[in-house]
Amino acid sequence: MRKFSVMSAILLALCVIALVALAAEPSAFIVAIADAPTQCGDGRPIVARALGNGRIRLNAEPEVSVDEAVSRIHEVMRYRAERVV
Repeated sequence: MRKFSVMSAILLALCVIALVALAAEPSAFIVAIADAPTQCGDGRPIVARALGNGRIRLNAEPEVSVDEAVSRIHEVMRYRAERVV
């Protein structure tokens, strides 16, 4: 009788462990990634095109030398948080 009680207790414990393991479903949550709102600062993209012979065009501005383009990029990007050309 004692063996039956011990075996029953072990079987019951294994069943409880199995049920707890099955019930523990993975959970997920959404994390808000930092993003600057569109009204925050100057968000227009800067596109630089190399035209050859040491000339560059930034967006629709007239073509300029590399030195002038670098100065203009520094001027435009001075107050931006994201500095991508």
